Amino acid sequence: MLALPCNQNLFSLYFCPMRISLKWLKEWIELDRSAEEIADLLTLAGLEVDAIEKKKFPFSNVVFGKVLKAEQHPDADKLRVATVSDGAETFQVVCGAPNCRDGLVTAFAKIGAKLTDDKGKEFAIKKGKLRGVESCGMLCSNDELGFSLEHEAGIAEFSDESLVGKPLDEIFGDTFLEVSLTPNLGHCMSLLGVARELSALTQTPLKLPSFAVSTAPSSRNISVEIKDESACPRYVARLVENVKVCESPEWLVEKLESVGVKPKNAVVDITNYIMFELGQPM
Repeated sequence: MLALPCNQNLFSLYFCPMRISLKWLKEWIELDRSAEEIADLLTLAGLEVDAIEKKKFPFSNVVFGKVLKAEQHPDADKLRVATVSDGAETFQVVCGAPNCRDGLVTAFAKIGAKLTDDKGKEFAIKKGKLRGVESCGMLCSNDELGFSLEHEAGIAEFSDESLVGKPLDEIFGDTFLEVSLTPNLGHCMSLLGVARELSALTQTPLKLPSFAVSTAPSSRNISVEIKDESACPRYVARLVENVKVCESPEWLVEKLESVGVKPKNAVVDITNYIMFELGQPM
């Protein structure tokens, strides 16, 4: 029997909490089930789900909009008058962002939309006039949306035109499961591990990623020597050159933040990304 000091947290010794993004998990296995049904499946299989949490946004009724035309405001040097489409209708919006331009896909807060200011106070978007020109809505920056990604000053920029008209909270929304794992479930401490459990429980095939590794000649040679093949029958290495330490792309930052990891740089982030997906950082 294990004796513990009186101030030792017994729960922390036997249970390892893990945060799972269902949006990320469904890249590995297609599940046509609710978060509650998935949680019940995992709990019955021994992966106890302690909580289900839906991602919250400090806004509502904000959609992807496309700037069809942006012209200089007739009475203000720093304002532009934009014609914005939500995929069904067009609206006139006065915008002061320097990057407001023809063809831009951005975040469009329609009349009636609600945002939250930097003091946490909610406010509604109303029809108004700026320097005599009517404005029916607002084009939003990442800061105004509460997104933590760092960008240049101006309204948010998105590259996918097919998103126009769709609500931002639908595309960026997610649901998280807080799972407590016991020491005998170390094989489940990754998205792949949890996906394999669900695959067995639901008889649904895994969606394993496909990839190709490109190689090029190098002037440097590396080798691996295994001194104890009974303890380590196989160990491999690969030389990666010309690695640039820089900021990670948006998709990587979003995924790490979804599981509570603060991004650092591309090299650190991709290591953490692989760790969460496969359970092995390398």
